[in-house]
Amino acid sequence: MLTRRNLFKLGAVSGVTLLAIETFHASPEIPPALDGLGHSFEFLTPVDRGILSKFTPVILAEALPESNEERVLAIKEVIVGWDIAVSGLPPLTQQEIRKLFLVMDSNFIFSLTPRLLTGVP
Repeated sequence: MLTRRNLFKLGAVSGVTLLAIETFHASPEIPPALDGLGHSFEFLTPVDRGILSKFTPVILAEALPESNEERVLAIKEVIVGWDIAVSGLPPLTQQEIRKLFLVMDSNFIFSLTPRLLTGVP
């Protein structure tokens, strides 16, 4: 029989389990920022560029070239284009994108609060 006390215990154990999984699953290692083809970045920080260098191959999977050198060059071009595009947006939109990068940063301690505030799992 499911009592209130058992439900509370189950919720507490589930919460601790989820936090433990998040702690061990989150990768604090962000790859080094790509050099940017001589571009002077206005918006993206090195951490942001590292995050984008992780996401870009996943999002553009089939669209990227097969050759490793061409693939790396295409990813760099996407990141430079991203910086140029975001730099042209209004400041309020840039602030929202900055918050999004804070949520995507994989450091558990720093990303827990933004995740709770924004409701992003």
